[in-house]
Amino acid sequence: MKEFSHLVITAGISAISERNALGRMLRASPGPLIFPERQQNPGLQEGSSTEQAEQHARECCSTKEALAAVEADPKSVSAEYSLLHALRGMDRLHDAPTVVLLHTDTLSGRISAQAVAGLMELAFGATCRLRAIAGLDTSNQRALQAGLGAFMHQVVNELREVDPSFACFAPQGGYKVMTSLGYVAGSFLGYSTAYLHEDSQAALHIIPPIPIALSADEKEALGVLARAVERTQEFPKLTATEQDEVLAHPWLFEVSDDLVVPNALAQFLGLDTQPIFLSPEANAAMNASHRAARIRSKLRELPGMIRARQRDARAYLNIIDHERDFTNLNRPGNKPAFHIWKAVNGEIYVAWKEREDGAALINRIWADDHTGYEDAGDHATPAFSKGLFDDPITIAWTPLADDGDSLPEILQVQNDSSQARQAPASTEVPTLRSKIKALNRDLNSSQQNAAKFRKEAGQLRTEKLDFENQIKNLKMQIAVLQKGQ
Repeated sequence: MKEFSHLVITAGISAISERNALGRMLRASPGPLIFPERQQNPGLQEGSSTEQAEQHARECCSTKEALAAVEADPKSVSAEYSLLHALRGMDRLHDAPTVVLLHTDTLSGRISAQAVAGLMELAFGATCRLRAIAGLDTSNQRALQAGLGAFMHQVVNELREVDPSFACFAPQGGYKVMTSLGYVAGSFLGYSTAYLHEDSQAALHIIPPIPIALSADEKEALGVLARAVERTQEFPKLTATEQDEVLAHPWLFEVSDDLVVPNALAQFLGLDTQPIFLSPEANAAMNASHRAARIRSKLRELPGMIRARQRDARAYLNIIDHERDFTNLNRPGNKPAFHIWKAVNGEIYVAWKEREDGAALINRIWADDHTGYEDAGDHATPAFSKGLFDDPITIAWTPLADDGDSLPEILQVQNDSSQARQAPASTEVPTLRSKIKALNRDLNSSQQNAAKFRKEAGQLRTEKLDFENQIKNLKMQIAVLQKGQ
């Protein structure tokens, strides 16, 4: 069976528990951390910083003494360490794996992740990357669902670097809900999930992905519903048909009393995200600009700003409605059809409006000519007049092209119309996918070689410390002998 060379692990804080080896070492080691009696979560010594504490935890747990302690009792280390230990015992772990530790954005989460990373690099020759999981506010249902949706994207983004045959998701710590959501996220891309049973560290399960797909028609219909829910957020205010659809899709919507929100899966699928459409003029301006990539990235921020404005009328005041700053655009009877958004002050400006179905329409983009924009804002040029006062119904809108960083390829659902089914398959796509996989394998191999060199360097540093200690002991013995003479 193939070895895993890339693991994305949700990390908890079991490593710094007093009953585990690393937790005992951190408590015994003087430094910037304080461990109150009979408490697992540490604090900081007065005058110490989080960065100093993180560095201390990593250094303390990446020593020869730490390795000897955990090898003497490998079941009393941490869930993350136990996972790699079990995979190695099954010959399913690469000699120099890459491990991504997703940890909570707290002092305990950061310290525990640093301690585990230091040990893994020494014990398994691993290259560890630490990623904080932000936005998990358990006191706010809507914020929590958004945070969990972002977490699913985080899992996907970390997994997609490597071919599914050599990578897996492993939910070992963090909130329990991350186990199921992470599995769903990984399944969309064909990645397995590895789970080590908490009580019996010999029971390691490799769970294969399940095929998940939505047709284009299903995604469009559910997207309209999700955006209606996002705008309203109150179940009684939905139409009777919308209420029936929400109740028919409990796997996409969270209903609590009168509150209803798109859940983490709906947000991961982007169902609640407003689609963005461009006019021919906006498309041409964006593609002609040397800032095209930045413009495309900024445009994807607009839906979030619109939703923020719906919740708070003061949000982004004079930012997404910059036309307020122009006298000529605030005269009675001269209200423009489109707003002006200062996407990047002094650099990128956008004429936009929200359609009744929640879509964001971009009619003009000024990226390289701020003078022309100011003239336009004064309503002095015919070109701009058409841009702000155009009738949206007469414009041929096209969707904003994917930049490759939004949803993973498998989530770009297929159109199941008869025309799409009859279309001949392209021979270029499989070829490109093969090339991408080959490049990923090369990259993975390079990372593994680099990890081996780092492991060897760590071993040399350990040997150097041993020699220095031996020299120190010899000097002490010589001093004692000289004193006796």
